[in-house]
Amino acid sequence: PRHFFRSKGGIGFAIAEIEISFSGLGGTFFDDPSARVVKGYVAEKNGDVFEVSKIALEAKFADNSWDQIILACQNDIVPETWAVGDNKTMTIGDKEYAIRIIGKNHDTYTAGGRAPLTFQIAEVCGSAAMNATQTNTTGWSGSQMRTVTMPEILAAMPVKDAIKAVDKKTLNGTRDGLETTSDKLFLLSEVEVNGSVYFSNNFAEGSRYAFYTSLDSQIMNASYWLRGPGKNNAIGFTQINKSGYMANGSAEYACGVVFGFCF
Repeated sequence: PRHFFRSKGGIGFAIAEIEISFSGLGGTFFDDPSARVVKGYVAEKNGDVFEVSKIALEAKFADNSWDQIILACQNDIVPETWAVGDNKTMTIGDKEYAIRIIGKNHDTYTAGGRAPLTFQIAEVCGSAAMNATQTNTTGWSGSQMRTVTMPEILAAMPVKDAIKAVDKKTLNGTRDGLETTSDKLFLLSEVEVNGSVYFSNNFAEGSRYAFYTSLDSQIMNASYWLRGPGKNNAIGFTQINKSGYMANGSAEYACGVVFGFCF
């Protein structure tokens, strides 16, 4: 970081900037130094000044606060000891859920660059329909799940302001190609979970997350929606059933909600 001092000179007060560079040190600043803080440090306002300090992280993922995890992701200083499959609880609404790491450097921020970690709720958190009626012609982009349910969940999350949008590819509503959406919360796709493109035919909606290595890894406490419309019909979206296998469900039926996100 670089300190800026204001000095008095001549008659009256003139402003002179004196820049002093430090390497690997914190410090106190009158002006916000955030744009000049070196990697691994953070500037936080304390009264009338800004204090720069090193970001302290625990080797074990679950031993960190969510504030520490957010700082690690947004400063791209995720420790190597934080592994795919590691989890930590988060209170959403009035219930605690396990949140786990499902991928590293997997998703692309809409604003550019790679998200160091992708997280997913580790259990079904309620149920909802993909659409109010029996149709998938909205695609993921225009679905009720994306436009109503996801924003409702996001609003209940204590980390909502830190979640960043990422680009997701999904079979479109006419089921003849892919479309890209910018999402803060998202359902996973068939290929992101199962590694296959059976229901979405030859349209690969992303790539498989590192967490999903077997049938067992796909099993939740109930069946749950994936975001892609079924390729061969105009009424359903893809699902994972209670046994972990791929399925196709009619859009108006309530099914489990399992979402992902990035900081």
